[in-house]
Amino acid sequence: MHWRRSGTGDGKRAEDAEAHRGLLGRVVSITPRRRQEVVEKLFPEGAEFTSYLHRFAVMQVLSVLIAVFGLLSGSTSIVIGAMLVAPLMNPLLAVGAAMVSGWPAREGKFFTVVMVTSVLSALLAWAVTKSLAPADMPISEEILSRTSPTIMDLGVALAAGAAGAYATVRREVGEALSGVAVAVALVPPLATVGITFGLGRNDLARGALLLYLTNLAVIVFVGALVFLFTGFAPKWRLIRESNRVRVGLGVAALAVLAVSVPLARHSLNEVRINRDTSAATTRVEQWLRGTELRQTGVTVKGDQVNVDVIGPTEPPSARPLAGELARAFDHPVRVRVRWVQRRTSTAESR
Repeated sequence: MHWRRSGTGDGKRAEDAEAHRGLLGRVVSITPRRRQEVVEKLFPEGAEFTSYLHRFAVMQVLSVLIAVFGLLSGSTSIVIGAMLVAPLMNPLLAVGAAMVSGWPAREGKFFTVVMVTSVLSALLAWAVTKSLAPADMPISEEILSRTSPTIMDLGVALAAGAAGAYATVRREVGEALSGVAVAVALVPPLATVGITFGLGRNDLARGALLLYLTNLAVIVFVGALVFLFTGFAPKWRLIRESNRVRVGLGVAALAVLAVSVPLARHSLNEVRINRDTSAATTRVEQWLRGTELRQTGVTVKGDQVNVDVIGPTEPPSARPLAGELARAFDHPVRVRVRWVQRRTSTAESR
């Protein structure tokens, strides 16, 4: 459709409407007035930017502290509270919006805000952990759940990032932003990085860092796409800044691809571990058949199989079990059996 230039205000409004209509039509379009509101929200300038940074810093510090306390105590409700308080989604969406609008200065400014905030937040979590948590403190499930990301986490970030960007441009669904904050969970994995470093578990810290970087890369990329399809950037700007927009989207796509590789590797590893654990559990139950023992846990790590059993009598020789497992896995294995003796006594009064 082509709009004919006219000297009337109606003609100008028609051109504006066409310029801001989304690539997918009116269903996901943004009006010029709403676009201006979003620009003012995402890109405060001058004294407003300074005030924004102060508010942002206070909320980020509070959200990190809440997340650290919730993760260390293993409280899901406290961790959810940290997700709701966290302000990180706003600058990430600002990076995506600046990317499709061809605003390199704004893109660089808010990307710097995100990076500096990420480093300082991890350091804060590390400092709190070193100050309050003993070195031998057991690691809660809330922490462990954020240290082994898979390709499913990328899918969650894709959907949540798209929802966050759409809720930003459409005022009617703005109340969904709190749900998006819980879904994408930016601060808890960032706090987990600092906590695990503080506890000396660098292996777990790497997994948490991968989850956090996945969320960052995906939110920026999918947010930029949503802003593009809703018409946040007028068509004349997209044409004028087409090279810059393509480069920005290409870099964001490469970042998503870069985190996808280790995520896919982790996913395949999880599938293999679950398959091997299931096979090992079946053979352990067969090995204990006819005894008064029962297995309480089976873990498989490479060629090492750990079996926990409980009961009144000593377990049988583990050699037959090792042979069965070697045939099942098609490679030699070492079996370690840990036995907890449990005796039952009864007494009768007279």
